Amino acid sequence: MTDIDAERQLGIPETALIPNLEVRDGYSVIVEKPRQDRLFEAVPAKIDVSRVSHVMVANEIGPCGGVEAAVLGAQVIAADSLSEQAVYVNARITNGADSTAALEEQGVVMSVDVNDPSIPDGARYAISAHGNRRDLEAARAKGLEVVDLTCIFVDSTHKEIENVAERMSEDQIPTGILYLSVGGRPDHAEFLGSTQLIEDQEVPYVPVFSVADVDRLFDRDDQISLERSGWQRIRIISQTTNDSDVAAGMADEIVDRIRASELDIDTDTFPYNSTDVCRTVRNRQHATQEMVRQGVETLVVMGSVNSKNTKNLVDVAIGTAAELQNNGEEVALQRVIFANSHLQLPSQLEGRVGVVSGASSDQRNIDWAVRTIDPEGTHQVVGDSDKSGARKVFPLVLRRKPDGEQRTQRELNRKIRDAYEQRQR
Repeated sequence: MTDIDAERQLGIPETALIPNLEVRDGYSVIVEKPRQDRLFEAVPAKIDVSRVSHVMVANEIGPCGGVEAAVLGAQVIAADSLSEQAVYVNARITNGADSTAALEEQGVVMSVDVNDPSIPDGARYAISAHGNRRDLEAARAKGLEVVDLTCIFVDSTHKEIENVAERMSEDQIPTGILYLSVGGRPDHAEFLGSTQLIEDQEVPYVPVFSVADVDRLFDRDDQISLERSGWQRIRIISQTTNDSDVAAGMADEIVDRIRASELDIDTDTFPYNSTDVCRTVRNRQHATQEMVRQGVETLVVMGSVNSKNTKNLVDVAIGTAAELQNNGEEVALQRVIFANSHLQLPSQLEGRVGVVSGASSDQRNIDWAVRTIDPEGTHQVVGDSDKSGARKVFPLVLRRKPDGEQRTQRELNRKIRDAYEQRQR
């Protein structure tokens, strides 16, 4: 019995994928999502792939470097603990059901508020890959042993926020930040960490979630109108998990409308930087676009239904199909399957099938899904990847750390690299 078959026996022998018709600019696609985001939720007794004619797999797949480093870091500090105390984390480290369960088994307790009275004195408290300077400072103030698992790409945008604050302090030019979280939520961990930092740096800002919010910026009667802001300069910052093309288009529209208006706002000092969107996220989005262009009929998106960057892959696929159709090109995409596990695949797949994944997905489940869909291992690899070649796992952030914390971070970086290399063998 294979490990896949053994795992399937743990599940429910009925699929629980709910099909929904989604339409974008006149193009219709069936999107199937699980009823609940659980690992062993929907298990077909047998998956028929006999009619699958071609399989494409994104080169950038599985957990991104930042999530991978955070998961390994939490596992290392949990294993290093000399007591039975748990390791507490301010937010979820991963949306992967498999890795979440493994972390919990190892004594990692996630989504624990830093002020929770149940945290013992001197306990280890980690900041998730989403980053949160406010929680980090509060943990220090409480005397907790702090570990910063912030992704280096998130930290890069935090550094940009600090640069804006420093420049504004130096030249006293009223400056504001437009923070793009396209289709996002104000309770998302990265959104909270970044906007709290903006507030702590005393820079005024406006969150932008949609095109409607862009329109509000130019409505002189709206409370967030740029005309009423008094800003003379802006920096547009994108959440790292945004759809890179949509975020760039939104930034371009804002800049164009400012320049076409009577607003005297400098958009050149801090030009929009497309690298605000994580490179590994962009790689996955570009691979998704390429699969649709190459005629994929069914796209399997591996990851949590609650993950913003994973949901963006669905939007990217449908948006690309709509764009091709509107340009008079042939489009094959008819079906998108959203699964957090190989166990949530439907009972039958056919035609040209593509597999992509969100940045906080589980590698083991993805490997199983690919082996299930393509048992002969003849799939086509699509797109670029930061995981190619000799890349090591992402390092933890060292800047702005007291000496003791920096030593801890350096030692943890070494142990994370060792754990990563051991996993690759």
